[in-house]
Amino acid sequence: MGVASEQRWVERCIRENQAVTDKQRELEALRLPRKPRKAPMPPPAMPSRREVRSWMRRNADADEGPTLLAQCAASELGLPVEWLDDETHWLWDEALDACEWAGWEA
Repeated sequence: MGVASEQRWVERCIRENQAVTDKQRELEALRLPRKPRKAPMPPPAMPSRREVRSWMRRNADADEGPTLLAQCAASELGLPVEWLDDETHWLWDEALDACEWAGWEA
């Protein structure tokens, strides 16, 4: 038996043994006890006004206005879109305060 044929024979033996052990592992995995699945995570809570204010102050830019800041906050923090339609909502007050805090001038 030459070296090349011996190498082929060794590789074939390795492949056959790996196929057998792979099948054994699959069968063992099928017999393993399964734990019940965990309940899905509840949706994240709505951020508080303090958290929104903090986010706005961290992300306020003097070149952008309160409108863009409020829209970005609603998008990033998952705030209801209806808040943007209500001009008396506190979100607009916080956006204006954050822009003034960052040096924005109307």
